[in-house]
Amino acid sequence: MHEALATYVELFSRLHRNSNKAKGAAPHKPVLLLAILHELDSGRIRSNLVALTPELVAAFQTHWQALVPPDSGWQPKLTYPFRYLQRDGFWTLVKNGQPAIVATRYEPTLSQLAALCDGGRFAEELWALLQDAPTREILRQQLLGTYFAGTLPTVSEEANVSYLTAQAEALKQQATARFKLHPTVREQASDGYFVRSRLFPKVVKELYGFSCCVCQAAARLGSSSLIDGAHILPFAEFHNDDPRNGLALCKNHHWGFDTGAWSLTDSYEILTSPRLLNDLVYIEPGKPIALPKDPTCLPDPKALAWHRENILR
Repeated sequence: MHEALATYVELFSRLHRNSNKAKGAAPHKPVLLLAILHELDSGRIRSNLVALTPELVAAFQTHWQALVPPDSGWQPKLTYPFRYLQRDGFWTLVKNGQPAIVATRYEPTLSQLAALCDGGRFAEELWALLQDAPTREILRQQLLGTYFAGTLPTVSEEANVSYLTAQAEALKQQATARFKLHPTVREQASDGYFVRSRLFPKVVKELYGFSCCVCQAAARLGSSSLIDGAHILPFAEFHNDDPRNGLALCKNHHWGFDTGAWSLTDSYEILTSPRLLNDLVYIEPGKPIALPKDPTCLPDPKALAWHRENILR
């Protein structure tokens, strides 16, 4: 075995893990590493900066379900291993290209951790090794043999897609409940909440047919799109990811909506600010917007009223 690979096989076999008398050693770090190996196999991780994404959360959750007994007593929280893997000598948290120290007195949620760091970076030598599929398989088998008695998990791409689809459906189900207008003091700590908040733009854009509800622009270039999934009530204040709090907007009309250049009436007609200048081509007052395909996900009138009263200038 190559000397460098042997070094990391050894490091992978003696991960520093929290231990509990009743529950034993925590499985979080090996599960995270297996999830990252899966994402490398899929091609979704392409650079040496592993970000907190819905897809990584899905891979972590599906590997956990396949490997960790339900009665283990441990909870599948991704923040723990993502934050503390840097104690093992081959992983560093990064913010703006520089090593980041997350020194909070509380255990951050995934959203908070994502704000405190841009992601995790492997040691360059290990990253180079991880580019080789057979090497990844050696490391995968080492993790399975060391921490899970060689158990081969039945984790497929379909399982990850199923997890993300379930979270997207849970997001849409919010539209069947009473709309929440009051600001949320703090966000939920569950990994599922993080995934749903990150899926909000995709769900909203899908509801509007991936086109701007004002001008019907729908330009795309590869995975990049002109269209945003915009919040009516600002997420930072309300933490509201109900689809009824969303609009699909091109970047031009997203700018105008967030800055108060225009808003909507309760009948979904465009209402412009008297202070808006040079708007002849930009937007047409009184014009109705295109509405989402699902009538249960129409923009909520309470959210629109709040926007008119607090944002429209």
